[in-house]
Amino acid sequence: MLRKLLVLTLVFVGAITLVGCKSEPEGLTDTEKVTAAHANLEIITTTDEDLDLDVEGLNGAVITWVSANPDLIAADGTITQPSVTEGDQQVLLTATITIGEVSFQKEFTVTVKATTILNDLEKLAVAVPALTLDSIVGSDMTLPATGSEGVTIAWTSSNPMYIANDGTVTNPTLTVGNVVVTLTAVLTSGSESFTKTFDVTVSANTELTDLEILTNAANVILLTVSGNVEGNFELPAAATGNDIVWTSSNTDLVVINGTTAEVTRPASDAGNQEVILTATLTLGTETVTRDFPVSIKAEDPANVYASIAAMHDAAIIGEVIEFTGIVTGVFKTGYFLSDGTNALGIYNPGTTLTDIAIGDEIKVKGAYAVYNTLYQLSSVTSETRLSTGNANPLTPTVVTVAELFAVDSSDALIHGMLYEVTGTVELQGSYDNVYLVDGTDQVLVYYDSTPESITALEAVVGKEVTITVFYYTDHGTNGPMVAYGGGEAGIVVNTLPDDEALAADIAALAADVPGITL
Repeated sequence: MLRKLLVLTLVFVGAITLVGCKSEPEGLTDTEKVTAAHANLEIITTTDEDLDLDVEGLNGAVITWVSANPDLIAADGTITQPSVTEGDQQVLLTATITIGEVSFQKEFTVTVKATTILNDLEKLAVAVPALTLDSIVGSDMTLPATGSEGVTIAWTSSNPMYIANDGTVTNPTLTVGNVVVTLTAVLTSGSESFTKTFDVTVSANTELTDLEILTNAANVILLTVSGNVEGNFELPAAATGNDIVWTSSNTDLVVINGTTAEVTRPASDAGNQEVILTATLTLGTETVTRDFPVSIKAEDPANVYASIAAMHDAAIIGEVIEFTGIVTGVFKTGYFLSDGTNALGIYNPGTTLTDIAIGDEIKVKGAYAVYNTLYQLSSVTSETRLSTGNANPLTPTVVTVAELFAVDSSDALIHGMLYEVTGTVELQGSYDNVYLVDGTDQVLVYYDSTPESITALEAVVGKEVTITVFYYTDHGTNGPMVAYGGGEAGIVVNTLPDDEALAADIAALAADVPGITL
């Protein structure tokens, strides 16, 4: 500006001098005047400030200006400095000097100095390459909010689960392994922006987490059942050393008892039912569950017969039968039910009914089966006690041991029938089985009679007793077997004459002390 003021002052003073002295040549032609004005016209040729472009020259010449690059130097002398990137630029200015009809042109090459201040794009051009990140990380990252030249930076993550937008790092599990996350940086300066991306590998943990341990354990759990389940089954108690807690989605059909899944089949008209068994594993604060769908087979449709005799006449092995009767005899693994005339064996060692007793009314469903000569119901699927304390509908038939041994076992209806028999109690064989002996005749008391009844008979070895038994079966190896369930109360010990009593005592002693001779 000082320079502009100095120039203006000199021009003003010169003008006064010329006017005052009247030094303007007289008689000059316009051409001569323009020539003089042309020679007198000068401007600054290097600048970083606006130019003073005279519009009036010597001899009153009119001067007009044209810029070859108005973006840098306008016709009025206003300049726009080139950017740092563009550097100094030269512009051709053309002055047209006119007096009257005469015009001359004069050209000036002016160097416009570049600015030293970066523009927004130039700032980004510096900041973008300067922005770098580690390519592999295992801990939280520092994501700068400001970059070189003061540009602002906004970050987004392609997978915030492992790298959050603020740089927080969550290491993948050992099972997942290393994970590549793309971080996107948007750098902004003024109205300009640029996007730069970084692929960053997040290192996985080097040890299994509790959750992974449990997940791996849950994945190796196997059930021992498949298809349509018909009965109880065992569940694994642990997986890879981790305890399993089992639950059932339907305890009407499957009850978890320890590691046993106790199954109650749905009614035949309900169809097969799906139950979800859930395994729960816990370690530390982590818990993992896994569901196992299990199909419980519906009960087969059951046939009902008017009598036991009708059943034995028509039923086939494996047929599902439903029967209701009164308990007339009980043994270790089952009982006999009567229709009032005959008796039907029920084999159910897994019964859930407690203290089954003579006189109980029970409704049972099972498969028709045979054990030696005994036709019975086994594979019981349902068992319900309807009432108790009913009278035993069967009356014992009094027989000798010989007559009992000779009963026709091919007659299905004699099984379960009651017999009152008298004999001396003896223990025989390597298993000390209980026999009733009458002279040379004897019959085996079934070893699966109720345990308390066997114990009661063992207590009267060598004595003649009268007991009520029920015919069990004609065993392929042991011959006819009867069962006794009356316990101590059902034993009548008969008083023997002295000689017979002595002989019984000797027999008992010989049984108790093998090898003794009396």
